[in-house]
Amino acid sequence: MDNLKEVIERWKILGKIFINNNSKVFIKELNGDLHFCYIKIIEDDYIIVDNFGPEQRRNKKDEKIYWAEIKRFEEYLK
Repeated sequence: MDNLKEVIERWKILGKIFINNNSKVFIKELNGDLHFCYIKIIEDDYIIVDNFGPEQRRNKKDEKIYWAEIKRFEEYLK
């Protein structure tokens, strides 16, 4: 099984692809919070996103999410 650092490094690479393609992204945090968003900035310890969902986060801009708090990170295909 991959360790956390390896997973985060893969997510950073994937995140750069999502930014370049202006892809919608789905993120689930360890605490259960969901983000349907576009990635704006990728840093070593966190990312900055603009949310378009779910309802309670809709239009929330410049939200910081730490990599270590992410449980799922994938392209949003709907």
